Amino acid sequence: MIKKICGLTRPLDVAQAVQWGANAVGFVFYPRSPRYVSVEQVRHCTENIAPRVLRVGVFVHPALDEADQVCRTAEAAGLTVVQLHGQESPAFCRQVRQHFTVWKALSTGLPHQTSLQTELTLFEDSVDAFLVDHRLPQAELWGGTGQTCSWTQAAQGVKSTSRPVILAGGLHSGNVQAALQQVRPAGVDASSCLETAPGKKDAHALRTFLEALSTTIHTIKGHITP
Repeated sequence: MIKKICGLTRPLDVAQAVQWGANAVGFVFYPRSPRYVSVEQVRHCTENIAPRVLRVGVFVHPALDEADQVCRTAEAAGLTVVQLHGQESPAFCRQVRQHFTVWKALSTGLPHQTSLQTELTLFEDSVDAFLVDHRLPQAELWGGTGQTCSWTQAAQGVKSTSRPVILAGGLHSGNVQAALQQVRPAGVDASSCLETAPGKKDAHALRTFLEALSTTIHTIKGHITP
């Protein structure tokens, strides 16, 4: 199972996340995010972690002609996965996927949006996995809101696509067991609920979340292990 801690900005937080069971670490390359990091910060944060740990870069609606720039940034930062978290098209995803594993983030919670199942079908042949998150109507809040997505929609999505689905949005030690039991995702992604401030993880919250996640994985049968 993918166990991803996102919105990281400090080497200590990265090291602790991996020590306590995370197998994927995420870094935000969206300049308007309070968790924004540079290529140099990411390299510094990841220089001492094992190669098996996925290094995920989050990019939010880059311009249609910027696929090459995304790939150059990902290569310079030593990433293994590009997570596209905005309004990217399937064609854009395919361009990036020629060079990197691509996760496409899809949202619940927006009025008048296309159904999650429709979006999953639209992108299924263009990405390696999906991440389902909650997005607020405000244009700038593409994730990291601390609010849960619709677990009902996410569970339906898991059943409707052949791609792995990673659950995000408002996850912490107090709700991760219920989330996994209801959704049965291929992975989870936690960020803002584990912080003392944007980009700064709370060690206790981080450790208890990863311990609760590990315990839940061992007690739930039929979970997906990519």
